[in-house]
Amino acid sequence: MAPVNALQLLTIPWLVSEMLVFRRDAQPGGGERRDRFSRLGLFACIGGGIGLAFQSAAIRWFALPGSPWLWLALGAALMLAGILVRARAVAQLGAYFRTEVTLLDDHRLVTEGLYARIRHPAYTGALLTCAGVGLGTGSLVGLAAMILLPGLAFAWRIRVEERALAERFGGAWTEHRARTAALIPGIW
Repeated sequence: MAPVNALQLLTIPWLVSEMLVFRRDAQPGGGERRDRFSRLGLFACIGGGIGLAFQSAAIRWFALPGSPWLWLALGAALMLAGILVRARAVAQLGAYFRTEVTLLDDHRLVTEGLYARIRHPAYTGALLTCAGVGLGTGSLVGLAAMILLPGLAFAWRIRVEERALAERFGGAWTEHRARTAALIPGIW
């Protein structure tokens, strides 16, 4: 089995974990959707990144130096870390987590757990997973595609979500935003 084929198999747990996350959208709670097509942008950019990453894995000119199995192992470790961070963040938000930006009728601002240091840890986890897929391809283009394309979509999503949270929570949101990183403490 080639490393890229093993990586394709390793993406199955990621897809299953995302299916479980999407089941949460079926929960009752009402609320106001404020998504502005950011979920569609995420689907398009992550899907496009995956397509480019796997296609580029076949082009030796784009290969990262060293063993493809090493890149696969490092990518798989990053994917697992990302899946675990995202799962923890989703669990901490509980009923407030949605895959579309939605302000629920009884919404409260969550500022504990992972959210005490990072405003969007579920996105941090997703980006770690995407970077793991890119690294696992053993391709420089694959890695770039899985960081840049989803990164652009998450930047848009964060902007949409933070605007909605600022309108709902006002000063409490401003204080939380001032003391936390958006995705990576010390960086952004």
